[in-house]
Amino acid sequence: MSTIVDKLIAVKASVGTVGKDSENQEGRKFKYRSVDGVVNAIAQALIDQGVLIHSTSAELIASEQVNYGVKGTLAFRTTIAVEYEWTDGESSILTQVVAESIDSGDKGTSKAMSVAYRTAILQTLTLPTGDKD
Repeated sequence: MSTIVDKLIAVKASVGTVGKDSENQEGRKFKYRSVDGVVNAIAQALIDQGVLIHSTSAELIASEQVNYGVKGTLAFRTTIAVEYEWTDGESSILTQVVAESIDSGDKGTSKAMSVAYRTAILQTLTLPTGDKD
């Protein structure tokens, strides 16, 4: 019988690399792996292995006002800690991550949750980018 660890190893092997599919358009330009790119890359492999990821807890660590960007826009920096369970219904493992976001509107927590989810996936599966550097 396969354990959750065996299944996650199979997911990692099936997925391979996940490249940087997005580019930051504000300030310093850089490429990064978006949450959509990461989730789309692993979705079928998770289904094939019968693995589910879900958050078991989330805690707001800090929310503070900051001046952000070239124009110094007033924004909120949100920092959260989230725990995710990876399960196949028989066995499970937990991944804990801390993530943050900056947003000038009402999306700070949602953005931080997206960063946390992407980070949990990348750290648990240790998915390479395929980049040389």
